[in-house]
Amino acid sequence: MIRRIAAIVTTDFREAWRDRRVPLLFALCLLLATISAFTAADRVTQYEAARVQAETTEQATWVEQGEANPHTVAHYGHYAFRPMTALTGFDRGLTASLGSAIWMEGHYQTPAKNREAETMVDAQRFADLTPAWLLQIVAPLAIILIGFPLLARERETGLWRMLSASGIGRGTLLAGKTASIGLLSLFVISPLIVAAFAAPLLSDGAAYADQGVRVFGLAGTYLLYLAAFGAMTLGASALATSSARALGIMLSIWILAVVVVPRLAANAADLAAPAPEPAKFWQQVAEERENGVDGHNPRSERSQEFRQKVLDEYGVETVEELPVNIVGLSMQADEEFGNQIYDRQFGRLYGTYAEQRALARPAAFASPTLAMRELSALLAGSDERHHRHFAAAAEAHRRVTIRLLNEDFAYNSSGAGFGYMADRELWEQVPLFSYELPRLRDVGNFPLGALLALVLWIVLGFAAAVFGIRRWSAA
Repeated sequence: MIRRIAAIVTTDFREAWRDRRVPLLFALCLLLATISAFTAADRVTQYEAARVQAETTEQATWVEQGEANPHTVAHYGHYAFRPMTALTGFDRGLTASLGSAIWMEGHYQTPAKNREAETMVDAQRFADLTPAWLLQIVAPLAIILIGFPLLARERETGLWRMLSASGIGRGTLLAGKTASIGLLSLFVISPLIVAAFAAPLLSDGAAYADQGVRVFGLAGTYLLYLAAFGAMTLGASALATSSARALGIMLSIWILAVVVVPRLAANAADLAAPAPEPAKFWQQVAEERENGVDGHNPRSERSQEFRQKVLDEYGVETVEELPVNIVGLSMQADEEFGNQIYDRQFGRLYGTYAEQRALARPAAFASPTLAMRELSALLAGSDERHHRHFAAAAEAHRRVTIRLLNEDFAYNSSGAGFGYMADRELWEQVPLFSYELPRLRDVGNFPLGALLALVLWIVLGFAAAVFGIRRWSAA
């Protein structure tokens, strides 16, 4: 049986090479892979160099700022920069849309800035030439162009009857064609696979503590993804009455899986669980800060209650008798109240994003590309959940910084008010922002449904191939 399978593979390779599909597709993949690997690695390396330089400048500016009022310094603010990992060079995911730097200032929790997507046109968003994009979009198309005639040609030319007469059964034929599409595809897209490993290795990006697990996860899930398109191609080739029809079926599936279904799923999820408009979101934050949550406990009432609480705590009748600066204490109290509002509002916003993901996830059973995008971005650390982890770390650092500044102003100003000046001793007490990259277990549950969708597509593809070949025997 092995000898017969080898003969089938040799014949298919010769046919594919003769009509120039293999050399042309290999050359195209080699060109795209070369460009992708070097541009992806260069993007990560340049960003990391700029980030390190910016962080060094920020830290030096902070420590060397001289004497200043702590509350004024809190409003100056500073940036937290998200590291770009080596795996981001493989798959940028949502990085371009989510931003890479967060401005940390007193009274405000701000979203990330520096979003490349804001200056990108639709064509750039679709064709962001990363190794992951090539494996998700180009590699399936190459597999389709290689495999569409493998079974349809045998039926179309009547060659399958000769093979059957020579003792080659249906199982042997399908095994041979499976080996053919696997080996031919591996040869053609091998430059894309090399680029996928080369991009992270060539860059100077940061590495996760569980980098090995992520790499093996990416390799395994992409193997399933490409196998799904290989199985579907064999299924279409077995069912179609001609090679042209097999090609038409698979190109239609490719368009639906790559373009139509992901876009429809995203639009449907956005309609079913719409995220608030930025202007409305910030208006709600401002209203709750001023009027209290749901109209209760407005700012004026809170100020009076806090003032009386501090007076009672220190056992005095007037603010002038206090041994502390009540302005600093009041600003910290207002900061903590605002933090509760930000937690509520951003919690709702992130909950909406999670709901959108949950609503769009079933569409992965209609599009293996949609399933692969979620898995790839998660394993590469370029999805929304990894961004939230970074944003939470930046916000925690902002709150610690502002609390230290407000407390210094409250307990050390000695009635000097805003004329009080702190110096380097205080600035050095504020910890520098240092972000530790998360492990996969730190960002939420693994999307097993997406993994199941890929396996289902493989099973359906081979089932169609078996069913199609059995129809030949009945003809």
